[in-house]
Amino acid sequence: MLLILLQVVFADRLLTPAKRHVYEQIPHTFYSPNVDSTLLLQYNSYPGVYSMELGEIVDGDYIRIHPNVTLDPFTLPGCNQYERRLIYKHLVNQSTQSTNAFLTNMYIDDNLVFVTRSDNSILIFEIVLDMLDRSVNDLKLKSIQTTHGNSSEHHIACFNKTCAVFGQDSAFLFKDPDFQLIDLEKNGQGQIFPTRIYFDEKLNALYLIYGTNLVEVYQFTETTLLKFTSFTAGSEIVSVRTNPESTILYLLDKSAGLLFYRILSIGEYQNTGFMINLKNCQQFDFYEDTFFLVAETMDGIPYALEVLVNEDSYYFNKIYSKDMDIFDVWVGEHVAILIGSEVHRVIYHSVFNKFITESETPLFFQDIDLMNVEEFRKWESTTYSKNAIEQDPFSKTSFQYRQFFMVGISSSQLSIFSIKSISPWLQCKPTSTNSTQYFLKMNATNCPTKIKENDHSAFKQCIIMHNFTLTGKEIYFYEQDQMTVIIGGCALIGFVLILIIAVVCVKKYLDSKIEQYRAMNKDHIRLDELEADSIPSENVIV
Repeated sequence: MLLILLQVVFADRLLTPAKRHVYEQIPHTFYSPNVDSTLLLQYNSYPGVYSMELGEIVDGDYIRIHPNVTLDPFTLPGCNQYERRLIYKHLVNQSTQSTNAFLTNMYIDDNLVFVTRSDNSILIFEIVLDMLDRSVNDLKLKSIQTTHGNSSEHHIACFNKTCAVFGQDSAFLFKDPDFQLIDLEKNGQGQIFPTRIYFDEKLNALYLIYGTNLVEVYQFTETTLLKFTSFTAGSEIVSVRTNPESTILYLLDKSAGLLFYRILSIGEYQNTGFMINLKNCQQFDFYEDTFFLVAETMDGIPYALEVLVNEDSYYFNKIYSKDMDIFDVWVGEHVAILIGSEVHRVIYHSVFNKFITESETPLFFQDIDLMNVEEFRKWESTTYSKNAIEQDPFSKTSFQYRQFFMVGISSSQLSIFSIKSISPWLQCKPTSTNSTQYFLKMNATNCPTKIKENDHSAFKQCIIMHNFTLTGKEIYFYEQDQMTVIIGGCALIGFVLILIIAVVCVKKYLDSKIEQYRAMNKDHIRLDELEADSIPSENVIV
């Protein structure tokens, strides 16, 4: 850790930005839940909330309530705060049974995942979706196509189900089920196989780097791969990406750090003069103005450095090196995944370290030999409200959360898992009809004021305050019993109606039988009622 800190301290640019704050006030609110029932409060208008401070007012004095770090099943009296949390869930995986070949790389194209294998095979997997619930149901292997040759490494990029694949000794275009060899010329440095590639779908530009100062740009369409231009930058470029607007090209130089180039067109690039200085860089990823650089110390200890960029300045925010070796990183909208050899870590990002003093509970998950992860983004909205926490009694509770679907690849299998990010919430349970006043302060990276000003600076903190009063309401049946009462009442009414109908039917049946009996009695005449003369007799001879 000391070596890491020394390396950061002696970097060319290290700025300490000034802290800024913007304040927002939520109007005073009165809540009246039933006594001994639970009221859940989530502030969904503030998705950037990363911490809360809650206190109650007792005899005019403010008494702070410490956060609850466990998931308590609705039993604590009064109001309690719960910090935001991350949840990992494995969804599905597909193993490939091959004794002589192993998976090398992947690319997600719509609902399909194109996977390369060391025997120069392309495996096509389909992600089966539940469009109604916006979820992943399954992962199916659709086909396997093979061409000649072998390669222990591949780089792949796909566009409208056409893939450009680079192996160690050959390159080809693939459109199921056909392969088309690409005759690549050796570059000026005598190399054919790139160390990394990156495809910008907006520009149809495919960038190839070779671990040197050379950057090649190809134009990639559904039918062709044509070399467009090349240029030199830095001294040892090991990774490349572009921003979502396709206006900035990021080049990671192993010995210098991250270089920023302006994209004027697919064939013209201009050095901005801005760079993040860091030595021994290996890999990087970013989201908006937050960058994660994976690097090594002089004695080979890997670590990840979070860097916050603000216009023409940057700040080394946090260092991650404990508990695991870090070899790669993926950065999404709210979270980042630090990829190790067997254990991997999920963290929140973009919170200026001067704004937060307590470390959040880390989330680790295990996936042996995980090489790479990419987000599967099918739906524009990542906000959900069902099945946030899959344990009773929370499984029936409607929490709002964000969910990200990730596709991961190892040498033997493809897997899909989800990361859920649940916003902080308050849980209140009044035990009497007395009123209690509470004061809540929330710290957030974003709020309506910053959105209105189009301000994405991580160095400006939103502070949102909310005063509210909690009063218990006494009734005979509490909210959690209402469904039972309704169902029981309906069942009782139904039983009474059936009983009445049965009594009416039985009565009608008995009345019918009695009428029949009376009719039979009218037609039958008893012997003792007849006169003697009318009694018939037989003549008998003695």
